[in-house]
Amino acid sequence: MTDGVPVRRAGQGPLTYGLIVGDAIGMLRTHFGRVAAAALLLFVGPAVLTAAVGSVSERPAGADHPLLLLGMTIVAVVLRLIGEVGFTGYLDEAVGSAYFRGHDQPMRAVLRRLPWTRLVVADVAVVVGTAVGLALLVIPGIAFYVLLALVGPVIVQERRGVADAFRRTYRFSRSAITPILVLVALPTAFEVGIHEIIDDAIHGQGLVVSALVLWGVATIIRGAVGLLMVALAVELMARNPEVPTDDSHTARRSVDVETGPEPAAEEIS
Repeated sequence: MTDGVPVRRAGQGPLTYGLIVGDAIGMLRTHFGRVAAAALLLFVGPAVLTAAVGSVSERPAGADHPLLLLGMTIVAVVLRLIGEVGFTGYLDEAVGSAYFRGHDQPMRAVLRRLPWTRLVVADVAVVVGTAVGLALLVIPGIAFYVLLALVGPVIVQERRGVADAFRRTYRFSRSAITPILVLVALPTAFEVGIHEIIDDAIHGQGLVVSALVLWGVATIIRGAVGLLMVALAVELMARNPEVPTDDSHTARRSVDVETGPEPAAEEIS
């Protein structure tokens, strides 16, 4: 324990589904506030801003505030660009850093340290690649997502450039296809389905009610999925250590982990 924060060193002992799920629950329990704050900003914020822009623009006086509408639209678009990859990158820095490495930082430091540009670029690449793959008979899209979805924590924890982070993610993910399918792809599909159902159910219930419901869903379900991704990525990186090769981002952050000789894909059960 460091400064009151429990530390669970990655890379130790058998890699099991129970270990990953337990770590995700532990991170959610010890840092619920940080997960909820990010869910509010990244997933509820854009929806509320988009609805507000539509409401204001429909009023007769809406044309009198073009700069306000433009500003709100830009903020909503920027927040939407920080999707799942950005969310998991944030969770690795804000939650995983304390849980696995005993480095509990103030939020100001977390937000300042995050490589936002690289996270957004990687986010767009994952979304576009997965969408194109799904359009090509579904299987390519699933394969693309499984092999590259964990790139957020790699960018943040190892301070890699985008291309180097994708290569690193691909190398350790291809040895852990089943765990990523079970712990990442299936929960993500479930989260998307639940979100669509709830979105239809609260349609017309008012902005405040909709925002509160969406916040709860984003915090609990999407937050849990994001923490599963962080826990699995941290374990796979610890068990498959590499030195960054991208010359533009060779300053790797020190990671307080101990690696074991066991290959991740064969141990998880």
